[in-house]
Amino acid sequence: MTREYKFDLLTMLFSAGADPKHRAEIRAPEIRGALRWWFRVLGGFKGDSRAVSDQEVDIFGGIVGDKPVKSRLVVRVTEVNVTQSCGDANRLGAGQNTPMGYLLFPLRSNDKKGVDASRCYFQPNDPKRGAAFTLSLVWRGDEESYRGIEALMSIFGRLGSLGFRSRRCMGALAFHGTAPMPVQEALAYFSHAEDAILVKRLAKVWGEGSGYGMFSPTSADDCVKGLAKWLKAWRSYGPSSQRNPFLDGFRFASIDHDIGLGQGRGREAVRPAIGLPIVQQYSMSKKRNEWVPHTSDNERFASPVLLRPYRGEDGRWDALVVFVEARRWNPGDKVDVGDHSENVSLGLYEAMLGDEQLDSWAKF
Repeated sequence: MTREYKFDLLTMLFSAGADPKHRAEIRAPEIRGALRWWFRVLGGFKGDSRAVSDQEVDIFGGIVGDKPVKSRLVVRVTEVNVTQSCGDANRLGAGQNTPMGYLLFPLRSNDKKGVDASRCYFQPNDPKRGAAFTLSLVWRGDEESYRGIEALMSIFGRLGSLGFRSRRCMGALAFHGTAPMPVQEALAYFSHAEDAILVKRLAKVWGEGSGYGMFSPTSADDCVKGLAKWLKAWRSYGPSSQRNPFLDGFRFASIDHDIGLGQGRGREAVRPAIGLPIVQQYSMSKKRNEWVPHTSDNERFASPVLLRPYRGEDGRWDALVVFVEARRWNPGDKVDVGDHSENVSLGLYEAMLGDEQLDSWAKF
């Protein structure tokens, strides 16, 4: 069985192979990895009594004992019809004090230090001129079992993204045309869909000196700007002129600010719960800390808070915040800060989850 799905790019896609500074690529292995991630997060298929890991190997392939198991799902990118460019934060109009600059800070070059942070990327496509790319799936199984794969594609095509900074609005996708099945029907195929992710919509934004106003985005750019400002208000230590007085963001950020200076030992850190590593720099003392998970290999902890511009099939735009409950920080885990370790609190994550600027997304 072979099925094709066409996708639009809503935001820039920083996706590349071995030469990210000179060529962008939409790669089938990355898409397979994204599908696999969503399959794990959603808890595997409800109608299958096997463990999620066993289901996963059956679908995506792997090793059982010392024997390789061939994948039943083949992913191919068959057409790419979208413009690519290259640049760093400055060329992309993502200056230091802009919403896009906050999301794309790793692309900030430093000429004095000889750092070229530029990358190649695909630009968002004009859906009136055709899809950005076509994905072909080959399924080595029966048609009935393929309905589960279509359910997985339906979630991926609505909430999924690809590439660098994909958790921070970049590489956001939408179906070019109609999705394989409605959201609720797709969710019903998975064991833990209802509690694995919580999807909320940014419904209010803070205007300086005027409190909250309703937020009704009409484009991907509107969504990105609104989500960037929302995230920065929760995470940034920053000057008082940039703070949202209605949020506890500064209070939480000040805890980690003090811990990094060695002044808050014994207090639980908060920002690590929404992503690590963190690089922390102090302008006055020139001190620099790198915060990493307190594990044997200091592996990265991917943020469980995903920012998603969303375009519905009716053309309506929503700025979504996806809380991946299945990947939240484990209570009792620690973070390494310089030469010492601290416990991590879920206080910031839970405050973000309860933010009154967010409404439950009706489609979920």
